[in-house]
Amino acid sequence: MNKKLLYLVLFSIAMAYLEASVVVYLRKIYYPAGFRFPLQPIELETLIIEVGREISTLLMLTAVSYIYGTTFRKRFASFLMAFGIWDIFYYIWLKILIGWPYSLFDDDLLFLIPIPWISPVLAPVIVSLFFILYYILESRTKEGKHPVNRGAIMLSSTGTILILISFMWNVKERIHSSSPVEFLWEVFITGIIFWSISLLIIYRKKEKTMATETLKLGSEAPDFSLEGVDGKTYSLENFKDKDALIVIFSCNHCPYVKAYEDRIIKIQEDYAPRVQVVAINSNDDVNYPEDSFEEMKKRAAEKKFNFPYLRDETQEVAKAYGATHTPEIFLFDKSRQLRFHGKIDDNWQDPSAVKQNYLRDALDELLAGKEISVPETFTIGCTIKWK
Repeated sequence: MNKKLLYLVLFSIAMAYLEASVVVYLRKIYYPAGFRFPLQPIELETLIIEVGREISTLLMLTAVSYIYGTTFRKRFASFLMAFGIWDIFYYIWLKILIGWPYSLFDDDLLFLIPIPWISPVLAPVIVSLFFILYYILESRTKEGKHPVNRGAIMLSSTGTILILISFMWNVKERIHSSSPVEFLWEVFITGIIFWSISLLIIYRKKEKTMATETLKLGSEAPDFSLEGVDGKTYSLENFKDKDALIVIFSCNHCPYVKAYEDRIIKIQEDYAPRVQVVAINSNDDVNYPEDSFEEMKKRAAEKKFNFPYLRDETQEVAKAYGATHTPEIFLFDKSRQLRFHGKIDDNWQDPSAVKQNYLRDALDELLAGKEISVPETFTIGCTIKWK
């Protein structure tokens, strides 16, 4: 944990203690026998002070999150994380100070803005855990622009509305009802499910940008010096006489790669000697021992690879290319400018059902001196396993 993040966490925990201590005093005044519904009436002056305290809390969390983050997305994620830690520790401190809540199903008055929020303690704790999870997922991505997924936004917005409805519905009657207060668990859980799906969509989308920005069409091929399973060291210089170079980020364990291996071998066979295929394995071999250099040698021998199979131990080559998946294709022309990027064809499971051979079509057009009609497709496969 870096120092700035540590300070943000400590601030949130300390802020939670401050909030809890104020609530302890309020409960001693209004609920000397213990906090329960129906709620006791509060004087207008005290109510205004309470609303001001809530606004001040939100402003302070916003301020420290703004200082911590560097972009709107990072600041928003930092705010959610700080809010989540603050909210969870608020209940932890209350439990330590006065022994409340007795259980996670005790009812609580959460907020007064814009109208009272009421729910069992478990509900805001779940929301806070999701806030922290969102920060963790966001922090795993590089700073910069990320694609906006409208579907994910609609799901998260709908989920937020449902959760707010579960907190705020029929508040007048619920304030005056006795504990336990009725709560719309079905609506709340549906909102949480929508949030979960939204986070899954956003995370999968961002996983593609974790290494670095992918090479743009027309970019020059980044050079490398990598050892192959045959014991030789390869760089771009080794393939300078080829009219086209296909760099494929590959591995051993990925089912997508295994499904394409025979097709890759066939492409090298059909387009030799003008075209050279080079496969590079950048996967973490500690958590994925099947992708170790020794296992690469076995796989290459078993499948009789007719192309170099190289080990990118530092993962620097994958980062230089902006590779995110296996298999991921980069096709370069004679001058080693990127002319095609994406996937091999449109059916990884069944070669006989392929309708569009993206890589072969691009090769045919490139070697014929034509403009490539489909220069880029989305990649499909397993994500590169980063260290």
